[in-house]
Amino acid sequence: MVIFKKNTYKDIFELYNIQKITDECIEVCINKIKKKVYIYEISPITILNISDEIVSNITNIYTEFLRELEIEFQILVSNQKLDVEKYIQDFMQFIDIDKNMSEIYVEYIEDIKKKLYDEQLYNTKYYIITYIKNTSIKKEKEIMATLCKLKQIGCNVKRIIGRNNLLKIMYNSINKEFI
Repeated sequence: MVIFKKNTYKDIFELYNIQKITDECIEVCINKIKKKVYIYEISPITILNISDEIVSNITNIYTEFLRELEIEFQILVSNQKLDVEKYIQDFMQFIDIDKNMSEIYVEYIEDIKKKLYDEQLYNTKYYIITYIKNTSIKKEKEIMATLCKLKQIGCNVKRIIGRNNLLKIMYNSINKEFI
């Protein structure tokens, strides 16, 4: 369940003309036209330390992707303060450690935590939000096929599903603080 602080927008359904939120999409009504809104999370690639040729190729593919878009879309960039404890927990899952961690390892983890807290880092997420005017499985597949072109340049594209996940993104798009 998504829990929001008291200072959040009171009626997000009214703000976005939301009719209902399902596990698959957000149904809205704009100018008496019903639309299904889909949200896709785009995990970008890092273009540091790669050759100019590869950067040029990535740029060309991305430009081609943007030219091929025949859908209305909006890009949402969400910056959230990095949850250091969760980051460390995720980090530790990838390391094969003995239950009796060495003192050096414990010091290493504590040092990483301290540095991460001192830096006040942010986790940036990118979303593409698009809609379909009617219920069209064919159009949904076309949208996903177009977005999957981003995979050619190394991005990960994932459709956001689940009512709580969709609600959380919608609230976060207008409220800067949430839990």
